[in-house]
Amino acid sequence: MKKLIPLAILAITMFSCTNEDEKSTNKDIQLADATLNIKTEESNITGKDVERGSLHAWIKDINVHATNMELIHNKDYSFTLVANNTPGADHDFVMTGLAIGRNDFSIVTTTNTLPELISTRSDVNPEIYMRLTSAKNPYAVYSATTSANITYGQNNSITPTILRTQNGRHIALFKLSDELAALGIRATVTPIINGVTKRELEFTTELLGRVYWSDADCVAGKTIKYSVKLLKPNGDPVMDDHQTAVGLYTEEVTIVASTSINRIYTVRKSDITQNTSTQVFTAEEWHNDNDNNANIGL
Repeated sequence: MKKLIPLAILAITMFSCTNEDEKSTNKDIQLADATLNIKTEESNITGKDVERGSLHAWIKDINVHATNMELIHNKDYSFTLVANNTPGADHDFVMTGLAIGRNDFSIVTTTNTLPELISTRSDVNPEIYMRLTSAKNPYAVYSATTSANITYGQNNSITPTILRTQNGRHIALFKLSDELAALGIRATVTPIINGVTKRELEFTTELLGRVYWSDADCVAGKTIKYSVKLLKPNGDPVMDDHQTAVGLYTEEVTIVASTSINRIYTVRKSDITQNTSTQVFTAEEWHNDNDNNANIGL
């Protein structure tokens, strides 16, 4: 079962003040400094610098934009995450020069994971490949908005907020059934993303077809399915009883935010079976839920 845990709790505590003036109107602006404490639960991946704490390794930077609409005062802060115990790194996310009064905060992360949409072949055991590949850091960026009233001379805290991502991930592996393998059959697989056909990939018994999709375009609501064609050892298409080239399609997969949908497809002469697992990736932890042996007919 999927388990969602709040990604980040933001708390702002005022600890000092400054005479720095960044007003863009004629009003006097009283400024204060604040500490932004970003905490997560259960993550043990670690990777002006601020110690990563329990934030996952694929989060590179945390960028905060603060706006005081009454005084028309804006401030931007950028924090680069580094491994815990890095010499010289700060322990806290310190924001200086916040205007007293109501401040609206916009928080956005960046990622150090490269975007990928690749189709390749592999001779690795399917279960081992899926285990190793699903352990990769996903491409995911997170955001949140919240507000707080900064009062001079008092401790202040932001209402707890959750950083969320629209990014998802999809991993697929294609293999031939024992029956087709014994006949020397090969196959091609073509990804179709949101109706757009991508590069065709041929695979065999020895070299399995694999697709990895984790990039800025892999977001909630996008879809992917696959067209599979069977080939004889000489490269001619396999024909059905009506002398029509056998063409198989998987069901459409809809990308889900903060989730990796992982599938191992077994291609047979008349249909495709699938073994499905899903992972929920927040900044706290990953979860695997298995749903095995679903059948897909023509």
